[in-house]
Amino acid sequence: MTAVQQAGFTAVGSDWLCAGDITYDTAARVLASARVLPLPVSGSILCSGLNLIDSTAVAVLVAIKRRAAREQKPLRIVDPPPSLCALAQLYDIEDLLWAPSQTIQLSERAGINPP
Repeated sequence: MTAVQQAGFTAVGSDWLCAGDITYDTAARVLASARVLPLPVSGSILCSGLNLIDSTAVAVLVAIKRRAAREQKPLRIVDPPPSLCALAQLYDIEDLLWAPSQTIQLSERAGINPP
């Protein structure tokens, strides 16, 4: 029997590690695990530990990218699983997820001109 890995974000050195499953059932807990951490010093979220994901994983990562933009900190997602890449492509938000936060303003992505 294998141990069930707790889904969420943890600080690993100057990075964050995102591991486990991010699904409808775990998304709130996963996002809460990110909110209690300062953004990673390196600006990197390592996603190699992700297992099962659904569209809520995209929502969680967009929320974290928005936080990084508000805090004016660069943030990049490293080693996303193919399923996450496919969802980002399906939703046409690859540029939002894969680019550093400071280079894409969320208002630009939405086509809104800020006042």
